[in-house]
Amino acid sequence: MKRILLILALLSGSILDSQAQSWSEMLKSLFGIGSQKETELVPEVKHITASELAATWIFADPVIVYTGSDPVATMAVSALEGQMDGILLKGGVQRGRDRVTFNKRGTMTLEINDFIGAGNYLYTPSTGEITLTLTSKEKSLTITGKSEYKEGVLTLKFDADKALSALQAAAPSLAENDYVKIASSIISSYPGIEIGASFKR
Repeated sequence: MKRILLILALLSGSILDSQAQSWSEMLKSLFGIGSQKETELVPEVKHITASELAATWIFADPVIVYTGSDPVATMAVSALEGQMDGILLKGGVQRGRDRVTFNKRGTMTLEINDFIGAGNYLYTPSTGEITLTLTSKEKSLTITGKSEYKEGVLTLKFDADKALSALQAAAPSLAENDYVKIASSIISSYPGIEIGASFKR
């Protein structure tokens, strides 16, 4: 949050020195929004087959992306991305240890530290859409997202607002986490943010 405020303060000073430019124009020029990169062709997204998905996947990295065009949101998500390691630490999530297992019959298990959750999943290979349903301590969590598969890395992404609401409903203690409070504030303010994780076998 301090990083966001610092960047905003620096931007304010720059804009006072260049009153001819609007906030939007200044932020776009600083972050390259609206540049030639936007016109570049986006590579076709590859989806994993159902048989390849049925395996144990080890957590590699958190994922947070912004699909909108608001320059302030782009900056906020960039700052939030820098806090992801702290969020993982507070949540007890560890790279190379935690895992998700998709079985061939549509069942799954999620292992994070000492937590083991069981559930079901529904996967559509043609679109990469995946719906996860986990049950733990008589609480059920269902969320639908999308998958990508490239060079042995499986990436799962979900609408951030829905994902955070579902997680907080399943684990109310998360709502009191300072990092989660900051993330929740940013996510609720800017639609188009997606969160998730990448996995390797």
